[in-house]
Amino acid sequence: MSKPARGLEAAGLVGRAGDPSDTRAVQLSLTDEGHPVTGRAVEVVHRLVNGTLAPLGALDGPDAEAFTQMLTALLDVPVPAVTEPSMKE
Repeated sequence: MSKPARGLEAAGLVGRAGDPSDTRAVQLSLTDEGHPVTGRAVEVVHRLVNGTLAPLGALDGPDAEAFTQMLTALLDVPVPAVTEPSMKE
């Protein structure tokens, strides 16, 4: 995460400060330049999600809510590790 954070800092979108409770960690905060960029990104993601969920009544539709709950339940199920079958005969 530090490489993307450095890129955002170099672009002037975030500021970095030491974490007073953990000397190994840093805290990132949006700069004045970062706020509008973040706002535009959130708008784009919102439009994409609404477009994807349009057949279900968009993001706020009851079918979309049911779909989201089912998808969350599926994603919460642990997936067993897959092992390659032995090639010995």
